[in-house]
Amino acid sequence: MMNSGLIGICCTLLTAQIYAQVIWSEDFEGAVLGETAGNNQTLAGTVVQTANTGSGIIVDATTDAAAASAFTLASGRFLRLSTGDNAFTALRSSSTLTFSQLSSTNAYIFSFDLYIPSELTVAVGDIQPRFQLNGEGGNGPTDFSQATLSAGQHHIEYTGLISDFIETDVNEAHPFIGIDQNAAALNDYLYIDNIHFELAAEDVSPLPSLDTAWFETLKSEVVLSTPLVKWQHFGPGMSGYIDKFWINNGDPNCMYDQLDMGNGHVTLNRGEYWHTYKDTDGNGLPGGITGIEFSYQNPDFGLMMAKEGIYSTTNRGLNWDFILDIETDNSQMHSVLTVDPNNDQVWYIGAGQHWMIKSTHWTKDGLHYSSDGNYSAGYIRKSTDGGQSWIKINFPQGDEDFSKIIVDPRNSDTVYASCQYGLFKSSDGGMNWTQVSGGGLTTNPPRDLEYYYDGGDEFLLYYLAVTGYEIVGSDIQTTGGIYRSADGGTSWENLTGDLGIDMSQISSWGYRDKFRRAVLWWNKLTMSYNDFYTAYNEPTNTFSQFTRIAVDPTDKNRIYLSHNYKHDYAFPPGNIWMTQNGGTNWYAAAREGQYWVNGVDSDYWNARAIQPMGANVQMAHVHREHYEHDQTQSGPRFVFCNQLGEVYTCFAQQMMRSTDHGESWMQIDDDETYSGSGHWVGRGNSNLPGETFCLETGTPGTYLWGSGEHGLWRNTDDGDLVYPGAIAVEQLTGQSISDNSALSISTIATDPQNRNRVYMIPFRQDYRGELLFSDDGGDTWSSISTPVSFPGSNDVLDFRSLMIDHQNADNIYFCIPFSEWERWSGNFVNNGRQFGDGSDDFPHGIYKSTDGGLSFSMITNGLPAGCSVYRMAMDPADSQTVFAALNETHNGQAGGLYKTVDGGANWQPVSIPAGIRSVNNVKFHSNGNIYMACGDYNGSTGGGYVSQDGGASWHLLFDMPYLRYFEASEADPDVIVACVQNNTTVSRRNPGAYVTIDGGANWFKINNRHGQPDGIRKIQPDPHDPDVLWMCLHGTGFFRADISGLRTGNPPELFWDWMLGQETMSMFADADNDGFDSRQEYIIGSDPANHASNLTLALAPDSGSGNRLTFGSAENRLYSIDISEDLTEGWSTWWEKIPGTGEPIEIVDGEDATNRFYRVQVTLN
Repeated sequence: MMNSGLIGICCTLLTAQIYAQVIWSEDFEGAVLGETAGNNQTLAGTVVQTANTGSGIIVDATTDAAAASAFTLASGRFLRLSTGDNAFTALRSSSTLTFSQLSSTNAYIFSFDLYIPSELTVAVGDIQPRFQLNGEGGNGPTDFSQATLSAGQHHIEYTGLISDFIETDVNEAHPFIGIDQNAAALNDYLYIDNIHFELAAEDVSPLPSLDTAWFETLKSEVVLSTPLVKWQHFGPGMSGYIDKFWINNGDPNCMYDQLDMGNGHVTLNRGEYWHTYKDTDGNGLPGGITGIEFSYQNPDFGLMMAKEGIYSTTNRGLNWDFILDIETDNSQMHSVLTVDPNNDQVWYIGAGQHWMIKSTHWTKDGLHYSSDGNYSAGYIRKSTDGGQSWIKINFPQGDEDFSKIIVDPRNSDTVYASCQYGLFKSSDGGMNWTQVSGGGLTTNPPRDLEYYYDGGDEFLLYYLAVTGYEIVGSDIQTTGGIYRSADGGTSWENLTGDLGIDMSQISSWGYRDKFRRAVLWWNKLTMSYNDFYTAYNEPTNTFSQFTRIAVDPTDKNRIYLSHNYKHDYAFPPGNIWMTQNGGTNWYAAAREGQYWVNGVDSDYWNARAIQPMGANVQMAHVHREHYEHDQTQSGPRFVFCNQLGEVYTCFAQQMMRSTDHGESWMQIDDDETYSGSGHWVGRGNSNLPGETFCLETGTPGTYLWGSGEHGLWRNTDDGDLVYPGAIAVEQLTGQSISDNSALSISTIATDPQNRNRVYMIPFRQDYRGELLFSDDGGDTWSSISTPVSFPGSNDVLDFRSLMIDHQNADNIYFCIPFSEWERWSGNFVNNGRQFGDGSDDFPHGIYKSTDGGLSFSMITNGLPAGCSVYRMAMDPADSQTVFAALNETHNGQAGGLYKTVDGGANWQPVSIPAGIRSVNNVKFHSNGNIYMACGDYNGSTGGGYVSQDGGASWHLLFDMPYLRYFEASEADPDVIVACVQNNTTVSRRNPGAYVTIDGGANWFKINNRHGQPDGIRKIQPDPHDPDVLWMCLHGTGFFRADISGLRTGNPPELFWDWMLGQETMSMFADADNDGFDSRQEYIIGSDPANHASNLTLALAPDSGSGNRLTFGSAENRLYSIDISEDLTEGWSTWWEKIPGTGEPIEIVDGEDATNRFYRVQVTLN
């Protein structure tokens, strides 16, 4: 059975060595018997329309025995046609057919079978292919040469050159088969079957031979990415949790983070834009970063603690070099890194895992670890040579877990260290330690330590104590608080003031439940909400389990506290608490949610000494969600002040900043294209799980992007309103849309016959396991069915390869792999392993629906038992042919490649090269090629293969032992992308993205500007633009790459790289005071520090009576010249799209124009 709308197949119909693109093929076997189509209607289950008063019905031998008996050329079901009163009645393709661009000198074959019961008045079977190039070309001539009116059955076949119809190249057609009877109805029926339209391409070029020397180098040493390609990040900013955050001691513009999805970023301009600091040409390291610290004297020099060891930087953290692993036996990680503020050769490391807040909590019995995370304990290390070597100073208990080390800036011999056993002090540069037990200090151990130094003699220590909740009878007594010492810990001042709140006055059930949880955890008890509040009195003076303290370096009395009530045992109200009067009065400084929006419990809060009311936090796409509910899951992870007194924190999966001492807080992750647009340009600091995307939208350049936890997105065309070249996105499902909205998207597909019909399946959270549908391109959604139900909202089950039959949209496929790739290990793990109840007994494998997704059944006949179907691909020439890529399972069962030719009823193995244990992806190209990505984490046989004969034989084009993607561009099949994964047999070298522009003869590594080379979830060429690639990453959202530099030798310049090269901090800055900000300077192509470099323009008389116009130009720019006889109006374009050269451009106006005005405008090329 074969019927399709856009086809590509390797065949031998024309010559033995020529490809053909089968662009229209229909045998009506996919249509339901008795299905009808009327005037200009698509016949359901097919890719044909009855046009211009034509109509038809599907018949076979059971419904039209006489016709079936006479029409022996028919393949089974066929179409019975009638004509109406129209002179142009025809059968045509249901939509315009697109294909790889071809020259008009290429050949074509257009054939079909006809049965005419009785002689006609007018001949039928004429053709009009209606070839076009990008929509241009018109209808073109009609070929009547094979048309017939004779009774009987006929095989009609037209052959020739495309130039018979059009002289230009072509990439579209909308073919018609004429059946009109001179505007009269048929006296009898007309029957048709086996429509086939095929275009011949150029002779097949031999596949390139493998560059074995290059691949041996790739396997044995680090290969650098080409500087000609740079990835541009886009998508919503942050959208995840910051595990760690640091500010450069010598430069408040420079900040650093480590994100819980594994990436890390640096900003050099206080958050306007962020770059990854990971080794893009390594394997995603440094990893497990627990400390970054910079010299006070030299802001370029800093050290980093990571799970592999110690790194250093000499360029403010843009790049890091490995120094050594100081824990060679077990590579344990550490908690604290500190530099001597007077000497950047002296450094301290504190052992422990204190700041791993998800797994480190306090109870009445001390620190409790839910996991050890391979962390050290019991010592401090010291370096006196800038981190090159370290000595070890053991502490007496052996399990000390340090939270902070502070060197007294007045005397470097005096050092303080806090851990679970208290505060310790050294007077000899950290070599010996004694415990501080000064007067007035609580017995509760320190949770955090901070200091204030005025640059002269005043040095103050701040001690944030662990909060305790002691149960005395039916009362709950809160201990802990904040303390300050002005004499090195000899005596302490209690700054707790009125921090405590009266829980009996707090009405929010969520806040009260968080309080219950904190108290019970501290006391190692379990109790229901009702039982708890029945058993115990509500304390009138209690406060949260605060984790961080920050002191404004410009005001010793301005102090901030954060508490992570999502991941720790703490409780709201208030995200950040602060005092401006040295602890006398405290108040909730950062406030969100309905509790504060609606002024709940306002009488109580207004009665306190200080408490501003109302919400005061401005967020990006999550704003609606966090203002319409009481948020108990925001959980601020930290609070820090920079040298200017600005305050930074992170909650609601957004980084927040206050520049007015806590009065208001603004997210600094995204810029909105204009107020209220909902179109966001991320600033590069992303923790978004980029899960998948769909480029088959029918709109070139506008695509769908599926994320984890933050729903479905679509890119928009207004990013330039933020900065030149920016890519903006709008959220289609998720936080900004509604509470009950799909958040974690696993797979997306569109209907090939109507790209506005979009389908997707979430893998977690709301609508998990449901097939969702949109008929408006993704704007609105409904649920069709729930093919697979699984337990809790945080359970994870990955769905892959959602496909809609291109002949019959009622046929829908997807697969559930038995084993899924895990970025952290690089290996395959059990898909569904995170189910809370431990279950994973639902069927893995291939699912198919034949009723538009209302119901699904398994189609696994012929597949090996226990296999893992990782990806699938449908043959564009025949939707009954589907290939299934089987990856190696987590329990060691080898995979392979299988195919079906009957829509999944039966599967047969496809022969692949020996030694391959895992096939990770398979893709059809419209030119007939099949691409296959193979390999696994520990195996030595894999790579990227292509088949030109339907899978009968395979040619190795990319020789690395583990590939996850390998795919050619529909816009240019010579452009092929590869995704290499970590593999132990090559020592995990050179993971990441690769591309060729010559069919595989030469390859380029292309990892510049993205920080997770081992975390690529999907990579794909743009189907319309041969110079564009798209990618999504495990923990950094989405990326676009322009590879035109590989052709021209000149890399396209990204705005923020230009900013970095110009050492320009802000895109709003006007460094040379010439009226142009950085964004305008970039467009002009000028030097922002030199106003004389701007767009210069000179006008002089030309010889004779004309004018000579001369203006400066820059490369990669286009210039247009407008003219007018009136400066205020009447402007018209004179010259346009003049390419810049980097040199002055001269244009002569030969007209006698003594009163003419000229205007030069410039845009990015």
